Amino acid sequence: MKTLKEKMFYFLIIFVTGIIMLIAGRLNDNDFLFGIGIGLAAVSVAKMIQYAVLFKTKDAARDYMVASCDERNLFIAGRASKLTIQITSLAGLAAVIAFGATGYENYSILTAVIVCFISVLYLAVYFVVSRKY
Repeated sequence: MKTLKEKMFYFLIIFVTGIIMLIAGRLNDNDFLFGIGIGLAAVSVAKMIQYAVLFKTKDAARDYMVASCDERNLFIAGRASKLTIQITSLAGLAAVIAFGATGYENYSILTAVIVCFISVLYLAVYFVVSRKY
């Protein structure tokens, strides 16, 4: 059950961070910060409830741990991650072209920088993980 306690602690920290951002956003009239705070708090509460229900019995906890370490599930998760980054990159490049074609050069440049950052980050994580495993 050490894993449950670690996960619950992790999401508790995210919840507290979300609440702090929510309060700071409300006090400073910053809707962006307020919205991110609400999102973090809501997701962390949902995940804590999910883990509390999932780890209610030892059998359910054992089944979850076995499923999370299953090679097939890990392969599927890896493929899904790779496809997600590819789709995100292609959508970003399409947005760059669309912004450029409609005269929104600033948005086009910003989107291009974000797509480049995501691509470089993906490559860096890929090389770190490939050396580790």
